Amino acid sequence: MTLQLKQSTPATAWLHLPKGVRSRHYAMWLEGSCMIALVALNCLCFARALGCYFLADDLVPVNYLHEIFSGHASLLWEKLFSPWQDSGVQLLYRPFIELTMAADYAIWGACASGFHLSNLLYHISAVLLLFLIARQLLGSFGQKPGTLAAFFCAALFSVSPLNGETVVWIIGRVDSVCTAFYLLSFHLFLAYERRRSLHLLSLSVASFGIALLSKEMAVTLPLALSWYCLMLSSQKPLRQALSSSVRRCLPYWLLLVPYFLARTLVLGTPTGGYVGSIGEMCNSSLFCRWVESGTLWKVVYPFNEHLLAADSPPVTLLHLLYLAAGAVIMARAIWYPWNRQVLRLASFCLGWFLISLIPTYQVLYFNVALVGGRFLYLGLTALCLLVVLLLYPFPGDGAPVRRSPFFLAMLSEVVLLGFVGCLCWISIVDESAWLSASTLTLGLKDAVAKTLSTLPASRKIVIINLEKEKNGAHLFYSYKMLSSLLKPPLSDSDNACRVLSLRPTFYRCELLNISLLRRLIASGSCSFFCFDEQQLKLVSVPLKLPVAAGREDPALRVGAPQIQVDRRGRRLEYQVDFSLPVKTMAVDFVEVDLVSNHIEGTARPRPDDNVAAVSFPDESGLCFAEPRCLELPLCDDGAIYRYRFAVSQSKGWILSSTCRGICLSLPALNVKHRLLSVRLIDASNEIPLLAPDTTTVICNNDSTLSFAQAPGRFFFDASKVEGAQRVILEISRPKSCFEHYSSTLRETSLCARSLKRLVSSRVRGVFLLGQQDFPANGLYQIRLAAQSLDGRVLGYVSDPLSLTIIKH
Repeated sequence: MTLQLKQSTPATAWLHLPKGVRSRHYAMWLEGSCMIALVALNCLCFARALGCYFLADDLVPVNYLHEIFSGHASLLWEKLFSPWQDSGVQLLYRPFIELTMAADYAIWGACASGFHLSNLLYHISAVLLLFLIARQLLGSFGQKPGTLAAFFCAALFSVSPLNGETVVWIIGRVDSVCTAFYLLSFHLFLAYERRRSLHLLSLSVASFGIALLSKEMAVTLPLALSWYCLMLSSQKPLRQALSSSVRRCLPYWLLLVPYFLARTLVLGTPTGGYVGSIGEMCNSSLFCRWVESGTLWKVVYPFNEHLLAADSPPVTLLHLLYLAAGAVIMARAIWYPWNRQVLRLASFCLGWFLISLIPTYQVLYFNVALVGGRFLYLGLTALCLLVVLLLYPFPGDGAPVRRSPFFLAMLSEVVLLGFVGCLCWISIVDESAWLSASTLTLGLKDAVAKTLSTLPASRKIVIINLEKEKNGAHLFYSYKMLSSLLKPPLSDSDNACRVLSLRPTFYRCELLNISLLRRLIASGSCSFFCFDEQQLKLVSVPLKLPVAAGREDPALRVGAPQIQVDRRGRRLEYQVDFSLPVKTMAVDFVEVDLVSNHIEGTARPRPDDNVAAVSFPDESGLCFAEPRCLELPLCDDGAIYRYRFAVSQSKGWILSSTCRGICLSLPALNVKHRLLSVRLIDASNEIPLLAPDTTTVICNNDSTLSFAQAPGRFFFDASKVEGAQRVILEISRPKSCFEHYSSTLRETSLCARSLKRLVSSRVRGVFLLGQQDFPANGLYQIRLAAQSLDGRVLGYVSDPLSLTIIKH
C-alpha cells in the first residue's frame, strides 16, 4: 500500500492565477481588512460603554419589560400599537424598537451591559453598511482608491463625538437601528440597480419598512434615493430625468401611504413629534437653535466643553487638521481638479445631508456638552462621504486617466487618518461623562434604599436637587424615570412609593415651586434630602416654614448693608453682607435699586455681559450643582431702576437654608454704576394662594394632582393682594406648562396661550373643577391671578398646580 502525500500549494501559486481572479481576491482581501479595521476602531472607541448603567429614558422600558416577562406578555402587543414611551410631551411611533428592547431583555434580563452591547452592534452595522454603500458609489474611481476612500468615510462616521449619545445611551438606539436599516435598504437598492433582481428590491423595501418603524427619520429615504437617481442620471431633459428618478423609487414612495395611515390610527396625527408647550417652544425657536446657539458650529468642532477646554490637546490638534485639510483642498484644486463624477456625488451628498435634516427641524440642537448629537446621526453618513470626496484625490471618471500625484494622495490619507484619530480621542474623553452619570444613578439608588431603611415605614422622602443631565449625559427628566429606578427589577424592593418629586414635567428643573414645597413641609409626613454627588449619599436638609403671618421676622431687617466693591476682569462685584443671617424660606425677592450709565463714545457691552447678576454662597455645606446665580437684563440709560430677583423659585437659594450675604455682579467696562439699596422682600401680600382640597383631590408622588371625586375643590385666597377686586383662574392647554413660555414662575401677566379662564368676583373662596373643564387626557396646569376691576393683574400669579386628567 502506497501513501500519496498531497503537495502543499506554494505561496507563489497566487501569482499564477488569472488576472481577473487575482483582482477579485485582492478586492475581497482589501475590503475584508477595511471592515475588520472598522470593527476594531469601534470597539476601541466605545468599549467602555459596556460598563455603563441604564440612564434617563433607558429606565422606563426596563420596568414594563419586567412586567411583560413576568406573565403579562399581552403588554408587548399593546406597546406595538401605542405611542412610543407615552411620555405625555411627545407623539412618536417606534414599535420595532420595542421589539429590540424585548429581545435584549429576553437574553440579558436587567443587565445593562447586554443592552449596551446591542447598541454597539447596531452602530457597527451602520458603519459597515455605510462602507459598502460608499464602496459602491466610489467604485468607478478604481479598486484601491474607492475602497480606501470608503474606509475613511465609514471611519469618520464611526468615531464622531456626535454619535456618543446614540451609542452609549441605550435608548439612543432608535437612531442607530433606523440608520442601519435605512442604509441596508440603500445598499440593496444600489445592488438592484445593477442586477435588476426583484428579490433585492423586495428586501430593500422591507428594510425600509423596518427603518420607518424604528424612527421617523427614515421617511427621507424615498426622496434621498430619487435625488441620487437624478444627480447621477445621464438623461438630458430635466423633466424626463426627474420623472425617471421618481419611477425608479416608486415602491418606496408607495410604502409611505400605509405608514402614515398607521401613525394616524395610533397617534391621531400623521406627523406627531413634540406636543404641548414643549412642541410650541421647539417650533418657535428654529433660528435660535440652529444659528444663535452655535449648533451648526458644533458639527465642525464636536467636543464636550464640560470635559475639554478650547485649548486642550485634542481640540488644538483638530484646529491643525482643519488647516491641513484646507491646504490639501487647495493643492487638489491646483494640481488635480475635481472631475464631473466627483462633483455629481458631492452634490448628491450635500442634498442627502439636507434631506436628512428635514424631520429634525423641530428638535435639532446641540448644546456645549453635545446633548442632541443623536439628531444628526443619519445626516453624518452623507456629511462624512462629502468630506472624503473633497479631500481624497480620485483618479477620474472611470476612464483611463493619469493617476493622482503620489504626494497628494499620501497627504490626504494622512490628514484623514489624523481626523479619525483625533475624533476617536475626543469620543473616548466624552465617554467619561456617561460613566460618571452611571455612577451617580447607581449611587442614588443605593442611597435611597439606605436612607429609607432608617426611616419609619410611613415616612416619605423628597429629593430636591435631582439633575436632568451631568456633563452631557442624561439623568432624570421626570419622576417616571426616578420611580422606574426604584422598582424591580432594578431595585430589590419597590421604593418608588416612598419617594416624592418636586418636578413632574420636562425641562425648567432649576425652578422650585415654593408653594408645593411649603405644602409638603406642612404635611409633616416628609423628610427632605439633597443628593451629595461627591459622597453618593442623601444628606438631610432642615427645611422649616417661615414664621406665621403678622409676626415680624428679624431676619428680614437688613438695614444698611455693608458693601464691598471688587473688580474682577470685565465684572464689577458688590459684596452685600446682611446684619443678621437670613432664613431663605422667608424671602421671595432680592430687590436692588440701581443707577447704571453707559459712558458715551465707548463700546457697549455684549448682550450676554450687559446683565445684573445676583449670586449667593452655599452655607449649607452640601455639594450639589444647583444654579446659584440669577440674572436680569441691565438698563444703562442713567435712570433709577428697580430689579427684583425671584430667589424663592431658585433651588440653590432655598436649599441654603440661611444666607449671610449676596454678591451683585455688574458689567465693569464702559458703564458707571451707583448702587442705592438692597432689600429682601417677603411677597406674601403680592402672590395669591391656590391650594387643593385633599378630600376631593389626590396628591400623587410625582407632585401632580388627580381627581378623587368630581368636582374637585380648589381653595384660593387673594385677600392680601392690595387692590384686588376679583380673581381669575387660568387653565393651561393640554400637555403644557406656563413656565415653559416665560421661564419663570413669577409672572405679572396672564398667559396668552392658556386654554380657558374662569373669573370669580370674590377674592377668597373655592373653585370647582371637573373633567368637563379639560378637553382630553394629559397634564394640565392651573394658576390664580388677582385683578383690579379694569382687568389689570395685581402682584404676581400664584405658583401653578399640575393636574393629570384621565378620562375613563
